[in-house]
Amino acid sequence: MGGPGSIVALDGVCYTIVNGIPGTDDDTPASQVSYADCPTCVANSATEDCLYTFEACAVSVLGQSVAEGLMVNPYKLNTTDNAIYSGTQYRKWGFTKTSSNSTFEVQDCYNWVTYDSSVTYMVTDSGDSASDCTQAGKCDATYTRLQSCGTPSKIFIGQLSYATLTGNNITTGDTLYAPALYGTTIANPTSQIASVLGQTTGSCYTVLGGYATTVPNVPQGTAASGTDWSLSTKQFSVQSSCNDVDCGCKTNFIITNTGGAGTTFQCKKCDGTLYTVGPLPNGGTQTVSDCINMNSFWQLALGAGHYNNVEISGSYDNC
Repeated sequence: MGGPGSIVALDGVCYTIVNGIPGTDDDTPASQVSYADCPTCVANSATEDCLYTFEACAVSVLGQSVAEGLMVNPYKLNTTDNAIYSGTQYRKWGFTKTSSNSTFEVQDCYNWVTYDSSVTYMVTDSGDSASDCTQAGKCDATYTRLQSCGTPSKIFIGQLSYATLTGNNITTGDTLYAPALYGTTIANPTSQIASVLGQTTGSCYTVLGGYATTVPNVPQGTAASGTDWSLSTKQFSVQSSCNDVDCGCKTNFIITNTGGAGTTFQCKKCDGTLYTVGPLPNGGTQTVSDCINMNSFWQLALGAGHYNNVEISGSYDNC
């Protein structure tokens, strides 16, 4: 009959034997055929598909409990699609999310693992191919729900790299200081997180995490992609709570143009008046002593095309 885990075909259907009954080896049907694995069984005799389990790359990097808590997509799924039977180890699947004004897709990467009968989330398509769980810009990050601190508080979906998550031991419930998130594009360079969240001087966000299909109170058109906003050069850090004094306006810091020609733009101070950055030549610096709304700073830096070549250093004091 075959022991637990054996793959057999009987009357054109492939099965994985879960438990055997002692003393029943002689009862094996004559038509039963054993195979080394499910793909071989399906290819040679089956009229119905086998089930396959895929586990999010985030699980192997972060551990199951952390990944399950953070991911807005399922951390594990089963599929019956024949296209994966060739032995593809890594796949990317997209999952539809609904906001207050549209639907959009959020994609995560998955690794083929041992079949798990307890998994209830099913997909029927084969997804897209992936080279491995570290594919830059694709499989080296995951998506989670973030909630802006302050009033009104809004929930949206953003991307966090594994390097940031592991380097800062970030889990569900943590508070992130991330002013550069306001410079993150959500659909194109003119559609920023600022258009989703509205104007505020607060720069902190709570990691809500958790599987979800909707972000009902924001007009989000796609996930906030890109992870540059969580770099130390953008002054990203983990804070104690939404009420932390470090979540507000900043002064006494140095702006450096790391690669753009003639960097210049205007942003808002925290009294609502304008502050002019630059013009800064490549490698040029500017010392800031005014009290700056850092959300406005990064939003306008992106709008002027300088988001990627602007870095912040110095005391970076609260004001």
